[in-house]
Amino acid sequence: MTQVKIVYLSGYALLGKSAESVFGLIERAHRHGGLVAVDPGSTGYIEDYGVERYRELLKHVDVCFPNLEEAELLRLEGQLPLLVITDGERGATAQLGDGEELRASGLTVDSVDPTGAGDAFCGAFLAKFAELGAGLNDSAAIKVALNAGVAAGAKAVTTLGARPSL
Repeated sequence: MTQVKIVYLSGYALLGKSAESVFGLIERAHRHGGLVAVDPGSTGYIEDYGVERYRELLKHVDVCFPNLEEAELLRLEGQLPLLVITDGERGATAQLGDGEELRASGLTVDSVDPTGAGDAFCGAFLAKFAELGAGLNDSAAIKVALNAGVAAGAKAVTTLGARPSL
């Protein structure tokens, strides 16, 4: 764990039988200087669990990747060190803990199926973020990571299903 820079989790992992183990992993990552990033999951899932309860869980993470609908439900602005909101063909916005907001415009592609676009975005964003050795307030690196995420998400929608296209 001492060499891990980023732990990426599905929001579904924060609940259920695995929650205790997952929070142990989050604690170890933070203890060793790593960041924890989460894609929150679906709005229905969040509503079933309880929005306020879910927001409490997210206080343990450094980076959250909601889509626009999830972001509107969770209202996380100013609550996390880095909030990255994806908005499909319109691109993505990063809200830094200091209030700065960065935007990456969407790319025009022939969209076939949106399945996997969010996962592709998160993976590319985090890979670029780690590659650049970025910090949570490194605007220039976060902007580069946003653009990498948008490009990967755009590529992902050009094929049917979650088939590798990257």
